Amino acid sequence: MRRVRLLPKAREEIVSITAYLDSMGANPRKAFLSDLRKCLAVLGDEVVEYSLSRITALADKGYRSVYFGNYVLVYYLDGDDAIVAHVFHQRQDYARLVTGGER
Repeated sequence: MRRVRLLPKAREEIVSITAYLDSMGANPRKAFLSDLRKCLAVLGDEVVEYSLSRITALADKGYRSVYFGNYVLVYYLDGDDAIVAHVFHQRQDYARLVTGGER
């Protein structure tokens, strides 16, 4: 098993997403959290290693992307650990948010 760690920014993003989904009712929030848990469990399985991000600016920084539902989880490998850096809605320009505007 690979250890999966969430950076503080990723935790903040998850809290923000769940707060927004709370305003829509219990079902969207419940679905998001269920999908996120499944995604993190798969990420912790050393057999699965997602490819580098399809976005060049992120791939150049060693970021990998996992899509689940309407969301994307951006992570990188640090030794045997998977470090979750961000969680975004797929409609967001997450490449710009991660790289500070560079593409």
